[in-house]
Amino acid sequence: MPLPRLRLLLLLLTVLSLTVSLPVHAADEKRLTLDEALGYAGAIDQYGAIPRLRWLKPAKPTDTPALLETRFEASGASLYRVDARTGAATPFYSAILMESALIPLPGMDPETAKKAARNVSGFRFAPSDKRILLTVDGDLIAYDFLTNRAARVTDNAKERREEVSLSPNGSHVAFVVDNDLYIADVNYDNGAPTPPRRVTKDGSATVFNARLDWVYEEELYGRGTTTGYKWSEDGSRLAFLRLDDAEVPMIPLVDDMARIPTVQQLPYPKAGDPNPRARLGVVSVRGVTDPVWVNLDEYPEADRLIVRFGFTPNANRLSLQVQNRTQTFLHLLTADVATGKTTRALSETSPAWVDILDEPRYLADGSFLWRSARTGFRHLYQYDRNNALIGAVTSGEWDVLEVLSVSERPGSVYFASNKTGATQTQVFVAKLRGGSGDAPARLTLRDGSHSADFDSTNAYFLDRWNDLDDPTQLRLHAAFSGVEVRPLGANLLPITTRRGYKLSTPELVTIKARDGYALDALLLKPADFSPTKKYPVIYCLYGGPGNPTVVDRWGTVSLWHQFLAQQGCLVFMCDNRSASSKGLANVWSVHKRLGESETRDIEDAIGYLKTLPYADTKRVGVYGWSYGGFMVEYLMTHTDLFAAGVAGAGVADWKLYDTIYTERYMDTPQANAAGYAGSSPIGAAGKLSGKLLLLHGTLDDNVHVQITRQFAFALERPGIQPQGELLERPL
Repeated sequence: MPLPRLRLLLLLLTVLSLTVSLPVHAADEKRLTLDEALGYAGAIDQYGAIPRLRWLKPAKPTDTPALLETRFEASGASLYRVDARTGAATPFYSAILMESALIPLPGMDPETAKKAARNVSGFRFAPSDKRILLTVDGDLIAYDFLTNRAARVTDNAKERREEVSLSPNGSHVAFVVDNDLYIADVNYDNGAPTPPRRVTKDGSATVFNARLDWVYEEELYGRGTTTGYKWSEDGSRLAFLRLDDAEVPMIPLVDDMARIPTVQQLPYPKAGDPNPRARLGVVSVRGVTDPVWVNLDEYPEADRLIVRFGFTPNANRLSLQVQNRTQTFLHLLTADVATGKTTRALSETSPAWVDILDEPRYLADGSFLWRSARTGFRHLYQYDRNNALIGAVTSGEWDVLEVLSVSERPGSVYFASNKTGATQTQVFVAKLRGGSGDAPARLTLRDGSHSADFDSTNAYFLDRWNDLDDPTQLRLHAAFSGVEVRPLGANLLPITTRRGYKLSTPELVTIKARDGYALDALLLKPADFSPTKKYPVIYCLYGGPGNPTVVDRWGTVSLWHQFLAQQGCLVFMCDNRSASSKGLANVWSVHKRLGESETRDIEDAIGYLKTLPYADTKRVGVYGWSYGGFMVEYLMTHTDLFAAGVAGAGVADWKLYDTIYTERYMDTPQANAAGYAGSSPIGAAGKLSGKLLLLHGTLDDNVHVQITRQFAFALERPGIQPQGELLERPL
């Protein structure tokens, strides 16, 4: 088993005076082994699987809604077109026909063509679903399903291409080589490649064209999103970011596992450091003109973040969102692609910071929908084509979590919301044209978490539903009424493979904080629970802004949590208000003083535990990772609530974390020196209470091991009684 989890277990169970040796039980009351709890052995399937289905784009508006299903058969993966209403399935394409189109291409041999035509996992679909892009022996090949034509796009297998995509109409391919953007034609008529057009020529280790650097990926566009360009809907133009990291400090990441350690240099701005200098360019896929750069002179480069961009339905205009580095405002702009001139459509401000929510959803009449937290809760607003507010589409002390689809006739918007409770995600429909006063209608009836995907005609939606006690199920629903049309496959393995194990049932509870605020919490009692006994508590937390852990969702309680309960522990979770999904008004409580308001709510959660006669609150351990690791370190240096703690990759000093995340909540170290000092476990190391285990991966590119080493050093200063242990490993 992984060493960190073993050390975590031993520390907590030793300090809480427990033992891991267990009596033998009857066959129908089996206990989890540690390897089973961690997923390394055993027959339990934690999550199971549901059919791999997604909506197909209809070839014409009158087509019956259809799904694309990936099936894993004895011969390999296959694609099927499935009639959504009836379930009738037919092969999506003919591999033999595709093979026949690939064989004549320059440099293609029959065996390679045969394999490529059947490697469906390698298909990159254009948005129309009519064309795909393949990588074959290191080069790019395009294929048209309707005409059965193929084209070789590149003929340099040694070239290292990144961020590859096919244009919406399938006529061009974009990719990045050595941080420069290229556009290539797709020649379906003769199948031969033409030299790609190099759009930018200054890409380097510090200049990123059409590709995101570390901090833009991690904190603005989302981990795993590295592409820094967008196509227009018609495929005629491409907009891209240029990020200049020349002034961003380089952080060394050392890999000690080789005989001679290797060092990777990563551009990483810590709080107060210079950010990447960001520009936005736009280029036509045809012609040889240089990019047009959007005029953002109003926003100084050193104080500019380009947090979203794309095209309006009109390929002649861009849409982009700009913030200052501390994110106290957000401006929605449009820009002329020919001149780069911008027009401000609207502005957002807040008492603390402005979260990035969505790109505008443009409608056929020129109006657009916009999601904003201007009231302290995320709601939808409609603006006309002249950027004038028509009105609010939704309102109340709850959040619109995501816009799912818009039906312009009869004028409805479908969205996901926590309107029924912060632990829930339900699907609703509301009328457009703000100010109608009609309450949104709920379409999903089961409590729990729903993830909905609507077909392009808004006749149906796929509903992926689960809750604390039920693994994900997939069903088809009618969009108009929410009525279930048919199930799309049972997911029974997570239930059937648990049979025979003695597992606990999680309980959702509500805790009243000192000011009356309702905190969402979860309690998992020991497998052999007796109300007459006292049990030590393991408090599992994250606590970061707007990131709840107490949700009515399968996987909230893992087999690891069940294992801890089987050792005789009460497993406890509680979302402090800033971590809850109850509006940004509550998240803003952490502004400029991370750790303080969270601790007040956690103190009240411990106060609740003290009211439970079976909770031994003299033996409470706390565990968290990343922001949760910070909270463990902060709690154990600012309170005496916990006997033991395990902190994984904690941010023990916010001056050592990245600019965009940190300054959103804390401002800069230069402007908020007292706030940074007050939020630093390193600065409070002399007040450590209880025993603490620090865990950190030495190759962590997000929270650097430097932070934990500095904290460990602070804990070893003269006059401090060592009560901690540091465990490092490559990660």
